Amino acid sequence: MSIGNVVAGGTGKTPLTLLLANLFSHRRVAILSRGASLQGSLADEPLLLARRCPSALVYAGKDRILSAKRAVENQADLLLLDDGFQHRKLFRDIDLVLLSAERPFSNGRYLPCGFLRERPERVRQASMVCVNPIHSEEELEEWKKTIPCPACCIGVRLKVKRLVPDLSLQGVPAALFSGIANPDSFKKIALDLGALILDEWRLADHEAPSIRDLQNFALHARSLGAKVLLCTEKDAVKRSENEPLALPLVYPEMEMVVTAGHEHWQNLVDKIEEKIDNYRTYGK
Repeated sequence: MSIGNVVAGGTGKTPLTLLLANLFSHRRVAILSRGASLQGSLADEPLLLARRCPSALVYAGKDRILSAKRAVENQADLLLLDDGFQHRKLFRDIDLVLLSAERPFSNGRYLPCGFLRERPERVRQASMVCVNPIHSEEELEEWKKTIPCPACCIGVRLKVKRLVPDLSLQGVPAALFSGIANPDSFKKIALDLGALILDEWRLADHEAPSIRDLQNFALHARSLGAKVLLCTEKDAVKRSENEPLALPLVYPEMEMVVTAGHEHWQNLVDKIEEKIDNYRTYGK
């Protein structure tokens, strides 16, 4: 099954993949990720997925078909294709598509002038649409009136599971850095945690700063009165624990929760379980 979107950038694909991988941890789960970063090294998503889902098989590489073959050879029951809605070469039984509740199709323009990866009508071909963030059944019903959407639609949202290390950011002066598609969402999380933001460094999506540049940023932030460096989990997995920074590094560990459309979600879970059992028994 694939987890994807029609708009480039942060709609929550990796957290949803994590949710599914952990939900089916009693099965043999394989996660297929593209895996290449801007610098050519292993990207943040597979690193994060491998750390948060130790029981899952994580394959990183551009050749998803090869990854799928290897997963099947290793007796995988469930293949999760992270960011795979546009991957036409690999058959999927189920396609999950994430949409932003605020701007489901961004500015309506295609890449590179906008963020659309393909025509919005493709959403109708999804097995299920997951709208993020949604906080209640009523909010989801109102949202569904705004765009054409498949009948099978659920609401989800991200929440902070814990801070690493475990501390409180309430009233703590902090400096933020992030290399994600939607840095505004991360800034909102920091503010909701009570951090006092003194400085912010926004990098390109998936970009990782050099140790020298990050140290200079930390030194500058400390001169402003910052007590911690705050980044996303995707940024943190690319850092070495032994890096000599002028400020301690803190990040929130996020998790996705289903907030609306619970019956649709349970039906999906049951369908996946049934398909796994059928493949095991009949090979189809």
